Amino acid sequence: AWCERIMQIVTETAVDESRRCAEKTGPFPAWQGSIWKDFPVRNAAITTIAPTGTISLLAGCSSGIEPIFSFAYTRKNTVGKTFVIVNPVFREHLMITLSGMGLAGEELEKKTAEVITHVHETGTVQDLHWLPEEFRVLCRTALDINWKDHILMQAAFQKHVHASISKTINMPGSATKEDCAEALVMAWK
Repeated sequence: AWCERIMQIVTETAVDESRRCAEKTGPFPAWQGSIWKDFPVRNAAITTIAPTGTISLLAGCSSGIEPIFSFAYTRKNTVGKTFVIVNPVFREHLMITLSGMGLAGEELEKKTAEVITHVHETGTVQDLHWLPEEFRVLCRTALDINWKDHILMQAAFQKHVHASISKTINMPGSATKEDCAEALVMAWK
């Protein structure tokens, strides 16, 4: 509900701005007879959630409504070198959490590296039960979230998006053809 409301506000604001632009420069050419026939707007489609995986990495920002796939992963640069990228917000929150558990100095660095290595290898912290539940609940990745919830989140946003949403529905390796068919039908509905 919160996400749906945020997208509603974004879209209403964008439509208002498009109406103001239409007053200055005119509506888009085919606005009469379009879904906007009641009032002129400058843009035929105003909001979308585009694919932004690589762009978000470069900009150091969110990749739209996609949950984070992993908080630590390997990237390969254009000359073939590989390196591990760790989400800076995750690292900071992890260090605060571990410090709050009484860890400091070398011990803090060692446990931080241990968790990051685990995340890099497994993609999750949900099985690290020694970490506080509040931390694990907050640090869920795409595969920690049920595929049905991925679809429900897209549906909440789509109510207030004019064009499309680029969205990956992550499923575990054990997903069957029937699971995929169920996901497609659920998304269609």
